[in-house]
Amino acid sequence: MTDYSQNGESKVLKELFDKMGINRGSYIDIGAGDGYKLSNTAYFRQSGWVGSEYDADPRGSKFVKEMKVTVENVNTICNHCNLLSIDIDGNDYWVLREVLKNIHPDVIIFEVNSQLPLHKQIAMPYNADHEWDGTNYFGMSYLAGFKICEDFSYQVYCIVNRSNIIAVSKSYDIQPLSIKMQETWSHPDTTKEFKEV
Repeated sequence: MTDYSQNGESKVLKELFDKMGINRGSYIDIGAGDGYKLSNTAYFRQSGWVGSEYDADPRGSKFVKEMKVTVENVNTICNHCNLLSIDIDGNDYWVLREVLKNIHPDVIIFEVNSQLPLHKQIAMPYNADHEWDGTNYFGMSYLAGFKICEDFSYQVYCIVNRSNIIAVSKSYDIQPLSIKMQETWSHPDTTKEFKEV
């Protein structure tokens, strides 16, 4: 398979869907970039899955609709899907929560900020106008991500390269892979505050 994802996420997702008996399905990708580079869903699109892809800067891609996705507009683009991918470098926590109030995808993959303290359940405060500034002011901590999964009946399946949580609906009896939280440093620290969630 051709894997366009950053750290092999689509390979892990394919193996998970194989375990679930889902060979062809549907996806929604929020924060899809150009639809290829670092894409969690390009493999699935090329494998015949039906999907919708959105990004504030799709870089001229014919596959990705130009749209800055926020809490206020996300439910206009979301309907039931097998896979939901969210990576928007900012309001990920708030957008994911809003989506899961209305639909229950079989599998979700979303970015976490592994620079945040491992013992804190925090996220960037919601700001519809946020644009990532290259610092570690974005997203949510591991524990905030785990809390979303618990609140909406998902089981964490694995963490890929300390940056993406993959979780599966608890309606499936799937044994999780080894789960390991690890704090990292990859972006300059911010002086802006995060919010307990």
